[in-house]
Amino acid sequence: MSKPRDLWKLCLIRWRMILLVVTYLALVFMIARFWTAQGESEHQYVASKKLIKNRRLMPGDIKEPPSGPGRWGWFLPNREALEGKYVINDIPQANVISIDNLGTSPDMKLDDSLRPLIFSLETQPQLAQFLNAESTVDVLGIDPNPLAQDLKVHAVVCESPAHADKNTGTCYAILAMSLKQEATVNSKKEKLRLVLTETSQ
Repeated sequence: MSKPRDLWKLCLIRWRMILLVVTYLALVFMIARFWTAQGESEHQYVASKKLIKNRRLMPGDIKEPPSGPGRWGWFLPNREALEGKYVINDIPQANVISIDNLGTSPDMKLDDSLRPLIFSLETQPQLAQFLNAESTVDVLGIDPNPLAQDLKVHAVVCESPAHADKNTGTCYAILAMSLKQEATVNSKKEKLRLVLTETSQ
């Protein structure tokens, strides 16, 4: 009498295992279908505001998409892989931040009338968190009167760009200035500093 009963139990266990496997595969298939059915913006980070060309991505520039699985943090790329990268082409607010539109270094091209000045932020490391492309600064020396005013920051470059808010190396502001401004600033041997007058949007 025990053999038929044991055989019946064995069949029941097998059917339960088969049902469990089928249910698992069906669930995986449904999740995969749901994910692939979403548009690109559903599983990519989006811009929290308009991000202009040459902007160095900061943590506050990146946010989860408003809909789809991405809003819960599912199926999103590595956020830290985006931080510290540079925007190649302007990204409107709420648009996808595509890795294809990010570079590891800024575009250094300037108008013919402008020259780049590389300004070390070693003595002003806190500025690296506020300066970005299109920020406006003044260059000051010992004298309270600025040596150069309303200079646009072309880009900010850091020695440790992987984590935009955790830099351990020196950062540099690339300033765009005229030949006259460049000559004035370079003529001063004194210690210079930057004063932020307007942040970028």
